[in-house]
Amino acid sequence: MRQVERTVNAISATLAILGAVAMVVVMAAISADVIRRDLTGRSILGVLELTEVLMVIFTFLGMAEAQRRDLHVRVGVVTAVLPVRVARYTELFGWAVSLAFVTWMVHATTVRAIASVQAGEYRFGTIAVPIWPARIAIPLGLTALLLQFAVQMYRTASPRTEADSDFGRSSAPGGHW
Repeated sequence: MRQVERTVNAISATLAILGAVAMVVVMAAISADVIRRDLTGRSILGVLELTEVLMVIFTFLGMAEAQRRDLHVRVGVVTAVLPVRVARYTELFGWAVSLAFVTWMVHATTVRAIASVQAGEYRFGTIAVPIWPARIAIPLGLTALLLQFAVQMYRTASPRTEADSDFGRSSAPGGHW
């Protein structure tokens, strides 16, 4: 299982890096647009459309890494007051529901991405910007998120050591609230 977890973490990190590159491109494009608008009074054509597409890309490509680092908002009010065993089963139920929902999302967005690539879908505005890269990034990011959920569900279901006996009550950075 350690090798699977390392592989899933490597996938999450790689997608997060690609998402960060998309974010840097957005920042550079917006900065260049602001400078040009300040100097000439005119915007760079297509910056808005490009930014919209890249925002989808960096959002979805970064979700699995955020999940791996436990940075998503999580409310542990219920599990914090439950007995350890009940808290674990509650957590497992939550992972199962999350896995089912994200699996459905992966399927639906994959079907949509295939159709978008086949149609060569573009967003029309001041210029035509291809949407299909963002449509591909959505199921890619969701699949990585699904894999992170599966790893975390496995960890939750695994037997605990004495050090882990305070299940659901950690104060991981950015994690449990």
